Amino acid sequence: MATKKKVYPDSILGFFLYITVVVPYLTANASRLGISTATLNALALLFGDAETPDSYLYFKTLWDDPTGTRTPLVKAGLRYYTALLKKALSAIYDDIPKSKWTTSDREKLGRKTGLVTPKETPTTPIVEVCIPDTVSLTNGQFSISTRSRFDKKHYTIAETADMVEIMYAIIEGKRKVDETTDKKVLKVCDSWTDTNFKELFTTAKFLVNVDPKFAGFDFKFWIRWTLASHRNLAGPWSGPHTHTVG
Repeated sequence: MATKKKVYPDSILGFFLYITVVVPYLTANASRLGISTATLNALALLFGDAETPDSYLYFKTLWDDPTGTRTPLVKAGLRYYTALLKKALSAIYDDIPKSKWTTSDREKLGRKTGLVTPKETPTTPIVEVCIPDTVSLTNGQFSISTRSRFDKKHYTIAETADMVEIMYAIIEGKRKVDETTDKKVLKVCDSWTDTNFKELFTTAKFLVNVDPKFAGFDFKFWIRWTLASHRNLAGPWSGPHTHTVG
């Protein structure tokens, strides 16, 4: 996944610290990055020095004296050459072929767009038990919120997980199975392996929609936290939890 970050610092000091690193770095790596001598010379003229008027460092030096030369005119000049440097750097960065950018380049220059953040592959199974708080609504709906057994106030997905998995069945409750009952209704369901419905959710609070025709039967489910790409590391099942379909 690409990481995006603002390239140029906003503050005067921040940009100064940035540009005094970047100009020497680009000069030292110009050949590898494909930056022409003409482009470097133009950048050097904008950067300038403390003695050369009409340059960034000239106005920065004047700005650094708050008692004498830090005037509105100096501030305007500093802003102007800062903007010119940013424009010149953006053009240089855009001209560098993507294949030539290294991680070190992106870190040093602050050009994070395109930098791939290494993603660790999880290897440890989830150990936290998923606790569901369930509210039976109308028309067969159930609102379920998941939390840790150590925190009764905040709904969440375990830090080591990214999904909630629920396995459920519709079974006999107050209402009994008869010859007119849907074949999906079970008389007995003793384990999550006996269930015949499965759903996955990526949020800690979600709705499970049971067909309203099952009103009066029981909604019996098991729930756990899991990882979308590493289902073998899923956490322990919590359940059974049973509620009447409304």
